[in-house]
Amino acid sequence: MIYSKSSWSYTEGHENKKEKKTERQETRYVSSYNADGKKTALTETLSGERNYGVKWDFDSNGNISRYGSADKSDDIFQYESLAKYDKSGNLTEWNTHALNVHAAPNFWKYKYDHENHLIESSFYEEELLLNKTTYTYPQRDSKGNWLKRISATNTFEPMPERKYSGTTTREITYY
Repeated sequence: MIYSKSSWSYTEGHENKKEKKTERQETRYVSSYNADGKKTALTETLSGERNYGVKWDFDSNGNISRYGSADKSDDIFQYESLAKYDKSGNLTEWNTHALNVHAAPNFWKYKYDHENHLIESSFYEEELLLNKTTYTYPQRDSKGNWLKRISATNTFEPMPERKYSGTTTREITYY
């Protein structure tokens, strides 16, 4: 179990009326394990001025299978996310739905190439595609790890339609 106490200050309000607040909270992390010693759940509980809990459940491969939030005072959006993986352990879906308000469920879908590199991520609200990013890997090292990744993103209606791209480069040092 991990336990911590913390406090922080922030300013809340509009331009005409700002109020400085300080919050104090205690955080407790409790892990659960199965008979083989594999982590099956992690629970985070915060208490103080805001009281809520977060729980992660893990599958037999150690991947997050469920992530949920619950607020004891209903001040914070409560939701649950469920994850799906392929045979290689790649995340293929991340589905999120609200627990305490009526909101459209949303989800991410991911696709990978034959070397398990991410090649596409798509964001949906209900069944409506809102955002799609494709990834290419024009530069790899001698071990097959990517050194340069180019992403191209499109957003779709009802979102403002946009196209943008980016390049990520990384340097890998082997010991």
